[in-house]
Amino acid sequence: PPSAPYVPIGHFISPGVVQLTWEVPATDGGSPLTHYLVRRIAVGGESHSSTDSVVTSGLYRKTTDGSYAFTNGFVETAVLRDLDPYQSYIFRVRAVNSYGQGPWGPSTRVDPEENHLPGPPGQPVVLRNEDRQITLMWTAPSHPGNGGIVKYMLLHRQGNSTDSSWHEIATRGSTPRAKVVVECGVSYSFRAVAVSAAGRGPMGPELGGVHSAFAGPTSVTKLGAKMQKGFWDVGWCEPDDGGGCRISTYEVETIDGVLETSSETLRVPAKLGRMWIRVRAVSTFGNGEWAQIWVDWNGVGPRPASPFLAKEDDAGVVVSWDSDSDVAFNEVVVRKDDQEQVHCYLGQQAAVASIWGGLHDIGVRPVGHAGARALLAFLESVNLPPVLPKEMSPEEALTRISGDGEGRRSAGETAAPSAPRPRPSEPEETDALPPPTPRGPFASQQISGP
Repeated sequence: PPSAPYVPIGHFISPGVVQLTWEVPATDGGSPLTHYLVRRIAVGGESHSSTDSVVTSGLYRKTTDGSYAFTNGFVETAVLRDLDPYQSYIFRVRAVNSYGQGPWGPSTRVDPEENHLPGPPGQPVVLRNEDRQITLMWTAPSHPGNGGIVKYMLLHRQGNSTDSSWHEIATRGSTPRAKVVVECGVSYSFRAVAVSAAGRGPMGPELGGVHSAFAGPTSVTKLGAKMQKGFWDVGWCEPDDGGGCRISTYEVETIDGVLETSSETLRVPAKLGRMWIRVRAVSTFGNGEWAQIWVDWNGVGPRPASPFLAKEDDAGVVVSWDSDSDVAFNEVVVRKDDQEQVHCYLGQQAAVASIWGGLHDIGVRPVGHAGARALLAFLESVNLPPVLPKEMSPEEALTRISGDGEGRRSAGETAAPSAPRPRPSEPEETDALPPPTPRGPFASQQISGP
């Protein structure tokens, strides 16, 4: 076999292409050389993973007579392609003739140029798509470039149009992963770029047609309702998160159906008893979550009044009270023993008198718009002066009070005890309250109905 070639010399002449030269063996072993074997080993690799290339061109120098002759000191040249331009290699050469393979010659190392940049990363893939955030991941370049990868840049743009400019997001460190906040209902394209100490490499393949997953708005906040004259005034605040889309309307649902509004308030009819009200936001691409409350209007009516004496003298008594502002009217009940008078007032004050005179209990009861009455709240043992109806003599009043029907008595005669007049029964609670009948000495202050 031939002797070993001399030490080869090599360098990258272009990315992925190495030119290797070596001096022929000192002897061909007594048989013409048939070819060379060039072995390359990636730095850090194992010998069994080495690759041998057969080189046959330029083995001999052509002589003047057209034949080939072995020339000692002749330099052979080989060009090796499809190499990793960012990988360092070790090369060795051996000669082969008809007797077999000669020994391997000395090795040489060929390194990439110092300014080599990293290669393109792999195509991004979507790891998570929720809540208007898309998390993507990609594979690292096969060649990291000189100095290793420092960081990545994730490029994104809306749609697949080449006219749209790319926006960049830098990763934290060299981890090939990034999260992008996107708009709702928009298509996006993504690609990655590796950055090493030597600079920025080329862009990797593009991933297009990625839409954000629509999560929808969250539920509305601060949902509440207030009773106003037989209606629930419902109000709320917009959701904390609109889902990345514009809120167009709100839907308000009760047992009667669904109503729509563009504002954060709506009046809905009230029902006696317990009822639910729920509200949700409607965005451009879908509906949000329902928010629900329960409201209770069970016929108990407004809260009881708090009556107090505002005035008390020989002319009469003025009673005032505190109650809910949202009532239809107020009933003022004047009681003496088993007798009772009922007056209705719109305001929160009434002048009270009695044709009987003496100690009376005075009660106030607010009445709601649907007829629900509050509990009576009384002022007890209030002294009221007797007040005669107009155009009635004392004798006629005494006869009316006594109720005996036996005619008039003299002024000095004592009236017989009056027969008890039955106390009116409590009115039934209905959805519609009948208008009260004006009674008593202050009929001019009474109202015709709620």
